[in-house]
Amino acid sequence: MIKITKLVKSYGPRTVLSVNDFRFEAGRRYAVIGPNGSGKNTLLRILAGVLASDTGIMQIPVLGTQNMGFMLQHPYALGFSVRTNAHMPF
Repeated sequence: MIKITKLVKSYGPRTVLSVNDFRFEAGRRYAVIGPNGSGKNTLLRILAGVLASDTGIMQIPVLGTQNMGFMLQHPYALGFSVRTNAHMPF
């Protein structure tokens, strides 16, 4: 399970992500959907450790038997095909 509490990310005066309390339960699949600019990529980048939040707490269990991943919206994120990018560990 991943637990998020009071997670906030802002760019200058603009808050792009504000999550008060949310849990991703183990063994389930989730889709993060919403309009452009709603913080979807920001949330996934924070969960993956690519981006730091301004405030908040994330409780993520030690990886081992669990998998988490995401695919960027651009088809050639690292200059390779979508298939090659999807098989790369981040």
